[in-house]
Amino acid sequence: MPGNTTRESPPSSAKLAVLVATASIGISWFLLAIWLFMMVAILLGVLSGILPTQMPVSLVTVRIFLGTVGLFIFGGFIYLIFAFRIRCPHCGFRFLKNPKGLGPTGFVYHPSCPRKPGLNPWAVQVGRFLASQKIRCINCGEDVFG
Repeated sequence: MPGNTTRESPPSSAKLAVLVATASIGISWFLLAIWLFMMVAILLGVLSGILPTQMPVSLVTVRIFLGTVGLFIFGGFIYLIFAFRIRCPHCGFRFLKNPKGLGPTGFVYHPSCPRKPGLNPWAVQVGRFLASQKIRCINCGEDVFG
């Protein structure tokens, strides 16, 4: 007896969960970009002689840095909770989980997924959802909330 392959539309709470997950990973990416920019700026400043090699750091600066580290960890944790729970209503794939996160696994992105040069199609989908509230499953190519 063949099983029912049609799935119902995800509830509106799933869209809110995807919004929280994509915002969390977006904040984490933003913090990484800021940290990288600051490290390069400080390195260039020290190498060019504009900044001294030893500099006193205030307690407020340390607290701000530790706060951003905590925000980064919290954002990543929130993202992981949702990424491993939310599935595509069409194929059951966990569409928020990056299948090639730690290296090639043989996963092939669906050809209908939007792509941008130099970016993983999974990252394009996360950014697309943050910008337009539309996301496509990277496995089956169907719009998740469409």
